[in-house]
Amino acid sequence: MRHTHRRLSTGVLVAGLALLLAGAMLQTATAAPVKSSIDDEPPSLVVRLGAHRFGHLSAPDAIVATAGPNDVGFWEPPNGGDGAPFGPWSFDVAEDGSVWLLDEVNNRLLVWSPDRPDRPARTVPLPFRAPVDFALGLGGTVYVFSAPAGERHYLYALTSTGQVRWKARTIVQTFNAQLRMGPDGTLYYYDPGEVGGWVPVVTQAGRPLSLAEQRRRTSPRQPLPGGLRLVTAFSRHEARFALINRANQVVRAWRVTSRTELWPGPATPALIGGDLVVALGVTQATKTDYLLEHLLLRLAPPGGTRRLVALDPRAVWGDSPITGLRVGPDGELYQLRSDPATGVTIARYSLGRTKVAPLTTSPASLGRPEAPASVTEPTVTAPSVSQPSVTGLTATVPTIQPATRAASEPASRWLIPGLAALMPAALAALGVWLLYRRRHAVGLSRDGRSREAH
Repeated sequence: MRHTHRRLSTGVLVAGLALLLAGAMLQTATAAPVKSSIDDEPPSLVVRLGAHRFGHLSAPDAIVATAGPNDVGFWEPPNGGDGAPFGPWSFDVAEDGSVWLLDEVNNRLLVWSPDRPDRPARTVPLPFRAPVDFALGLGGTVYVFSAPAGERHYLYALTSTGQVRWKARTIVQTFNAQLRMGPDGTLYYYDPGEVGGWVPVVTQAGRPLSLAEQRRRTSPRQPLPGGLRLVTAFSRHEARFALINRANQVVRAWRVTSRTELWPGPATPALIGGDLVVALGVTQATKTDYLLEHLLLRLAPPGGTRRLVALDPRAVWGDSPITGLRVGPDGELYQLRSDPATGVTIARYSLGRTKVAPLTTSPASLGRPEAPASVTEPTVTAPSVSQPSVTGLTATVPTIQPATRAASEPASRWLIPGLAALMPAALAALGVWLLYRRRHAVGLSRDGRSREAH
């Protein structure tokens, strides 16, 4: 039976990656022209990964949270019936270092103190059914999205002890859209499929936006600190990333190439000390198997820090919507691992020495006093990933600054070459996504009955 679960999880993982690829292509096609040449001013940093060697996964630096199989809930269809098995899949890391996990089967949040990874320090019961994702906000607010089968979906704002402050509707009704905090304290949904990008749903002051305002302010580009936005484009063996400013000009660009097939990865990109951290999926079909791993890159100027972290994409058990990776506010990478036989662990991997660019307004402490704004972390050795190191970058990039208007030309010069050739892939991704949604409709219906019985 467990082998069946693995095959199902793999299928959903591939479906999720297909959706992410379609979202990346949609972002490319719908983004407004960028008034600069990516290739000429400033030049792209070229990172050549070569051929990925599968099976050489990175070891974590620390385990920051653990829960036994009896301390967290897992669900699977009784008697081998229809429905998708699931367990914990959503977690977050607070500014104070506390780790939060959504235990959706038991309708609660589990919270670990930074210095006590062996057991949860407390639990936060949720006063509603069917929670599917959450995010830690400013002022101690916890935002939770609830999606009960056959009913309206709501976003709830809670206190850190679980008291409801308000609930509101959003234009996002995709149950596995991801809640993410923006750099200025605005709460977003990332929904690359149905809505097509980043949807602001809660203001910096903690108030819900109207549905009309959510639609008006939706953007295909991810918001980043300093007023920057991220533009991405993928083809089969190449990924491109560009930071654009408020004037719609490119200030830095990267081109990542690989002899192994690339997909958009599950972790939300982040800026760490001015470097862009991105996740990629690397895949290879063999005669007997479909190989898939996650690869985390820290993209830096020449002479800067570069990190390669290779991870198991099947670490989260069950029908996961792929939210098991996060870059924390400390600039480290966190991975959720779950299994009904062993429970849950959350592992931490180093990505460098500097923190993620802070929010405009610091969140209130959720477990212990906040860490100082300036943190110097010890130098860490490179992860043990057996694959060619990133080669020397082929272009010199100046200090981040707007490109000159004289170099202006549409970003479509690099963002959409070959897009027409990728349309069959987009249609295939759409088909997989529709199949995925249909299967989840059945799973969620049974899920709702299971939760009511619980």
